[in-house]
Amino acid sequence: MEKETTLIFKKNNYRILNIKVLAKKIKVLIKFALLLNIFSDKHFLDIILRNLLTNAIKFTPKNGEITIELENIFENSVEILIKDTGIGIAPKLLDDIFKNGKTITTLGTENEKGSGLGLVLCKEFAIKNGGNIRFKSLENSGTSVYFSIPTSSKQTKLHLLHDFF
Repeated sequence: MEKETTLIFKKNNYRILNIKVLAKKIKVLIKFALLLNIFSDKHFLDIILRNLLTNAIKFTPKNGEITIELENIFENSVEILIKDTGIGIAPKLLDDIFKNGKTITTLGTENEKGSGLGLVLCKEFAIKNGGNIRFKSLENSGTSVYFSIPTSSKQTKLHLLHDFF
């Protein structure tokens, strides 16, 4: 596992996401330009961010909005929020999202398909890196996904590339 690493969104992944953002005319707001010291596997983090952003895009209608922001800074971790103005998650599905053996798949706002495995992997990868993921969602009002990343005393940077959105 590669620890103590710089997290930069991989250009290939986020160019693809940007194509979807442009097609749906979604406004993406990145509300921090802070460099943070983190302690995590860069590949796991890339997968987590890519999956969470893909879901936000998938379930946000045309002309919607996605916000990425630093929600909380704790002594040993930071919490990042990815919030959308999408269709939200039904309460009965919200309870089952991370249950072992269950895969939940629903179509996006433009009938985009998924496997139902992305969120389960995100949760597993977050936990393996000493973090966690939690949700808040209201049907027809959007979803907020919070994921935490352990911090480090080393000079390792977490930053978002603003150029892709």
